Order: sequence, then structure tokens, then C-alpha cells
Amino acid sequence: MVLPPLWFGAVLLVVRGVPGLVENVTTAAGLTPYGLLGTAEQPADPSSGEFWTGMAVNTYFFVGAVVLLPLAVLHHRGLRAAGGTGGPAGQEKSAA
Repeated sequence: MVLPPLWFGAVLLVVRGVPGLVENVTTAAGLTPYGLLGTAEQPADPSSGEFWTGMAVNTYFFVGAVVLLPLAVLHHRGLRAAGGTGGPAGQEKSAA
């Protein structure tokens, strides 16, 4: 019951966090002043508070992806090692 929401959350964080942080880093470096797709009407101002607030939010999502994705993989491996019982890896089945 835990695995589907865990995978959904991990994928959502990857989809939201990685491109957002890449865009912020490339904008701060001056490589993409009009955004990653170049669709912004005016160039971003890396000295503004709004830019750094967006950077903090995107970093938060990215760190969440970095933490949750390996946990989802480890949980999935633990379930497979336990024979799909839903318990932790190494837990024996009862003989009842």
C-alpha cells in the first residue's frame, strides 16, 4: 500500500525539482537569461529576491527528489527480497 504513493511522490519531485533547479542554475550563470525554453518576456534578474526565492523552492524540490527516489528503490527491493509480503526484508512468513 505504501509503494504506489512513494513512487508517485518520487517521480513528481524529480519532474518538478530537476528541471527547475537546472533552469535556475543556468539563469544565474547567465547561460539562459530568458529561461530554459527562452519563452520569458524579459530576462531574469539574478539580484532580485524573487529569483532567489524560486531558487530556494526548486532546491527544496530537488533535495526531496534526491532523498525520496533512493528510498523508493530501497523499499521496492526490500519488498522483492521479502517475497512481496509487504514486510521488511528478511521477515519470515508465519506457518499458520
